[in-house]
Amino acid sequence: MKKEFLVDYQAKEIAEYENYRKQIDSGIDGVVFPNTQRFANARLPLVRAETSYDLIKEKIWSQIPFAGTLLIPLFNVSKENLLDMNGFEIQDIPKLIDLSKETGRVQFVLNMTPIEYEGLDHLDPILEELKPPMLQPIPLDKFASRKTWDTWHDEFDELASRSYLKFMYQRITSNGESRAYYSALMNNHAFTYGKLKMLKMDDVVAMISDTMISDPDMASRLFFAYSLLTGPQFEALPANYNLAFLKAQLLGAQDNKSPKYPVEIGSFLMEKMTLNPSSYYGCVSVIERYKQNDLYKVLESVDKAIRDREQTKTLSDINELGIVMDNVWKDAEKIKRTDEITKAGISIGVAAIGSFATSLLGAGVGITEGALAGMGFNVADRLLEKFDSSLSNKLLKWLNKDYMINIYNFQKRLPAN
Repeated sequence: MKKEFLVDYQAKEIAEYENYRKQIDSGIDGVVFPNTQRFANARLPLVRAETSYDLIKEKIWSQIPFAGTLLIPLFNVSKENLLDMNGFEIQDIPKLIDLSKETGRVQFVLNMTPIEYEGLDHLDPILEELKPPMLQPIPLDKFASRKTWDTWHDEFDELASRSYLKFMYQRITSNGESRAYYSALMNNHAFTYGKLKMLKMDDVVAMISDTMISDPDMASRLFFAYSLLTGPQFEALPANYNLAFLKAQLLGAQDNKSPKYPVEIGSFLMEKMTLNPSSYYGCVSVIERYKQNDLYKVLESVDKAIRDREQTKTLSDINELGIVMDNVWKDAEKIKRTDEITKAGISIGVAAIGSFATSLLGAGVGITEGALAGMGFNVADRLLEKFDSSLSNKLLKWLNKDYMINIYNFQKRLPAN
């Protein structure tokens, strides 16, 4: 990649952001950055991808069907670490670009400024063909003065200079990454430190400040967690977050909310839908076969079933989550038996009502059966037609929770094994 291209690219991104700032200052409501018009065929919900392959051991493909548009944050990493950090390999790039252009179901966003991708030739096709927009926060002076942010940044620098910067530099360079990646990561940590100060999370600031000196490895883990936890409050582009189970557990423990597990649930559902859940072709097959809203609905239903089932305790590991998902799936399958019994019972019952109505007519109540028959109206058949399906569904819902019905209805649409 020529430096001139990246310099020009960065200048355009900065100009776009300045235009966004002016709109904010003018009091225009609902503006976001980057503007969603930067994404061809973008659709809701926008979902930010989980790219940590080392946590989920699965490529990006299984997340795409469960988002309107899946946003893939592009880290400026070497080709050796591309899979671990970005969730895809070099050979996947042409297919991702095609999917982006043809469907809009996947889009890239830059986690760093364009100039920080210099020398990463393996990412050139994405930058040149799609020109992904750069992620930026809501203007920081909307939260605190520029001087205050600079003070917080200086505090971070003073603390980090004692041992943290050296520790992180050695870790990153020994892993084969560049100084540009190191600098971008330290800027992210400084920003996270400032966000914690702004949010008056004093206990957390004290803990991070201590560990930056006494336990740099623990400090890096804390920065990772709190960068995720505070990110949505400051981002200029609202989007849902996909999280791996381990991240969800970490964040759930911090904010005392029940964590969600969309990545593992999506992977689980993909295994039920296709023989190749972790491939481009499996992804495309699912997109073509199922409506996106249906997939999102069943994902939410499985999540709700898990949280309802496990509301008294926190799941301890990914294997336990897998067991719970299997049990939820089996419980939904049991509805089939209830469904068959209910429909049979309703049919018999409505037929009995029809017979009873016919006997009343024969007894001279209101109107003769012959008159109805002459109009082509069979009492039992019409009652069946009108009530059978709706009453069956209502009885099913009385017997089973709505989210289990959603899962069962989805199971009925799956190809037979």
